[in-house]
Amino acid sequence: MVKECTGQRRNALGKDDKLDASWAPAIQGTPDWVDGKKGKGWNVRYSNPAAADKTKQTLFIFFSHGGNFIAANFTGE
Repeated sequence: MVKECTGQRRNALGKDDKLDASWAPAIQGTPDWVDGKKGKGWNVRYSNPAAADKTKQTLFIFFSHGGNFIAANFTGE
């Protein structure tokens, strides 16, 4: 369920121009169960070696236990 949600969210970020087109073929990592600032939830990483900004080659997408989107960023925090 979370893997499907992350793909949908990544696509939505691209449509909203928050990610450039190079993220379309990005590689999705395995969801990790983490203890975050807002409680336990899922963290899914996407890797994009083609990203122009080398500090933004990894996208982190966070979801609640139930699969609701919490946040997305390039820091993992």
